[in-house]
Amino acid sequence: MKKLIVLLTVISIIAGFQNYVLAQCEPDIINCIDTADPGQICPLDLPDGATWQPYEQVVTIIPPYEADLGIIGTVDIVKIVIDTIENLPPGLTYEANAEEFYADTAYCILLSGTPTSQGIFSLSIHVIPFIDVNGTPTAFPEQIDDTSLTITILSSGINEYENKDLTNFTVSPNPFNVSTLISFYSKIYGKAELNIIDYCGKLVFSEFIEYHQGNNAIEIEGEIIAEGIYFLLLKNDKYFLTEKLVKIN
Repeated sequence: MKKLIVLLTVISIIAGFQNYVLAQCEPDIINCIDTADPGQICPLDLPDGATWQPYEQVVTIIPPYEADLGIIGTVDIVKIVIDTIENLPPGLTYEANAEEFYADTAYCILLSGTPTSQGIFSLSIHVIPFIDVNGTPTAFPEQIDDTSLTITILSSGINEYENKDLTNFTVSPNPFNVSTLISFYSKIYGKAELNIIDYCGKLVFSEFIEYHQGNNAIEIEGEIIAEGIYFLLLKNDKYFLTEKLVKIN
């Protein structure tokens, strides 16, 4: 029987995004089959990523209906609630297609972003399982696992981003509805291209802007894009700034 935390490692990493948004992904119910361990994760090994290269991976999860919790013994698992996660690769984020995960139902998470640091990242996952106690879902104490899943980020050979001119890049509010404000500081006058890209890699909005020395702000109207999760890219001939952008209704 797989350990509870091993089966739930990939699920748990959605906690890296504070403002929860359901992922735009579909579980692979054809190729990902519960082998009666119980529970299943597909793929078991996440593909390697590379610094400063876009990364996207859909992971399918079938949560277990029971688990061995040591001295407690084997218990029925009703659902899983996420607490926290530590040691995520910088530049990557996770979203799931559901807020709670129930046994024997296929779910998915979307891992995406642009890694900024190379290395092997062993995730430290904190989850709270709910077990069946006399027919009542009851929270079990927090479970922690820091060895079951790793993500390897390799060097792409591209010089790591050391922005000398553009700093303090923020987007607020984010998620947003009516409008949001992109802010940054520049040491010099310049021109840049602002792109909004969806999770399929499609360019949905682009414009050229001029910025001045000091603090700069660019307003994005919500009507230009549909509800969803996007990749925001501000670039000039030397540097680029990136951020995730979430539009809600």
